[in-house]
Amino acid sequence: MDGDVLLSQEGTTQGDPLAMPMYALATIPLIKKLEGNNKQVWYADDSAAVGKITDLRSWWDKLVTEGPGFGYFANSSKTWLIAKQGYHADAVSSFADTGVNITPEGRPYLGTAIGSQEYVEAHTELKVNEWLSCVNQLAEIAKTQPHAAFAALTHGLMSKWIYLSRTTPNISQKMKPLDEILRSQLLPALTGRPPPSDLECSLFALPARLGGLGIGMPSKIADRELQSSLHVTSALHDHILSQDDEYGYDIIVEQLTSKATIRNANKERSSKEANDLMDLLPHSLQRAVILAKEKGASTWLTALPLAEHGFTLHRGAFHDALALRYGWTPSKMPIKCDCGSSFSVEHALSCAKGGFPSIRHNEIRDLTATLLTEVCND
Repeated sequence: MDGDVLLSQEGTTQGDPLAMPMYALATIPLIKKLEGNNKQVWYADDSAAVGKITDLRSWWDKLVTEGPGFGYFANSSKTWLIAKQGYHADAVSSFADTGVNITPEGRPYLGTAIGSQEYVEAHTELKVNEWLSCVNQLAEIAKTQPHAAFAALTHGLMSKWIYLSRTTPNISQKMKPLDEILRSQLLPALTGRPPPSDLECSLFALPARLGGLGIGMPSKIADRELQSSLHVTSALHDHILSQDDEYGYDIIVEQLTSKATIRNANKERSSKEANDLMDLLPHSLQRAVILAKEKGASTWLTALPLAEHGFTLHRGAFHDALALRYGWTPSKMPIKCDCGSSFSVEHALSCAKGGFPSIRHNEIRDLTATLLTEVCND
């Protein structure tokens, strides 16, 4: 590195896969030295403790004193003490000479918020407003690049409000503005069609493997995500409360079992919703959904749009692909084919003069040639 050799015995560097495990192991002696009347929890270098103000001051003093010996330097300007109502003055008095920030309201912590109910609600509203702005931007992008916008939504932005739903209770009502903007702006921009009906929204909420788009309404999944999170983390939660620092094999097995149970429950629920929905769909859409549920029929939709692999679809191609997926009539369809026949989707896929059979043949030929270059020397 810059002409020098960094020996592995000196530690790990940022980006090294071993950095986090080694850091965690090296932090354990410091954590044990801080054990006392407080309950503490660590996530990498984010340390936190809860207890009485006098006990917290002792914990802080010990962290500042013992930390540097382990390479841990507590930063008071980035540290916050959340004091319950009625204890703010005591907290200010006790931590007056530390530089620690003190608030009676609350603070963000690892992507969620802890503190008073008012603060948690205000934090949730702030995050929702941020996401509304993001969805607005995606809707603008989707007008010209719907495939890229769809991938950004399903592989990125959605995970943010799912995480908040898993860590913050009673926020389903706060999520309703996201429902409205998804339905009125983003989904029309993605599909090139008017805002979807309630039936279409239910269809789009299904996983892609069941014929949907995997775009569920945030307010409808918030409570379910919270319950799933509580179920998976219950064993770890109990160990944190008891301050048991042994993350035994039994906990790992319990969490893996909980995750498998939730996955199976989600699959069963999605399958039931899909079956119930089928009876409500028009016959033509039922047939389209059945075909969309075939194995491999949705890979083009769930794959990242990587240009180097030819997975990207331009605006017209993406809209046409969704139209074929759901049996809609593609926009700007000509009335007559060059061969003289009436133009339709079925005719376009079989007319020799139109060139689609040749294009499909050439794509398979080119793909085969590309794969052969990876396994053959010449």
